[in-house]
Amino acid sequence: MTGTWVEIGDEWRTASENSLNCSGIRRGSKFEFVLVADGYSVALHAIGMMPPLNVKLRLDDKGSVEFPVNFGADEGPDSNRCRLTKRGTLVCLVAAYRAEEFKKMEVQAPEIYEASQVN
Repeated sequence: MTGTWVEIGDEWRTASENSLNCSGIRRGSKFEFVLVADGYSVALHAIGMMPPLNVKLRLDDKGSVEFPVNFGADEGPDSNRCRLTKRGTLVCLVAAYRAEEFKKMEVQAPEIYEASQVN
């Protein structure tokens, strides 16, 4: 899992929005959601998340990893349960009602959102 994973698709956007982009979903020059994994530690960089969230991955008995993501909503953190696919992407089920797909790729630092970069 170690490396940089960029969101390439999700199942919660409206039909009028692009839901799959194999080169990464972006807002301007920044990737919308990037996971930077180092062993069992992951830094989550998502546009709108301040500051980046650092979480620990937990293995379950079904071959998945799980980690919490808290965007500051009233209902508390979502639980992401992720698994590698046969084609080498990472698919995460978020709070049991939507899915996000990530692709491992090299990313330049200016392409990753940091809260300190807000104008």
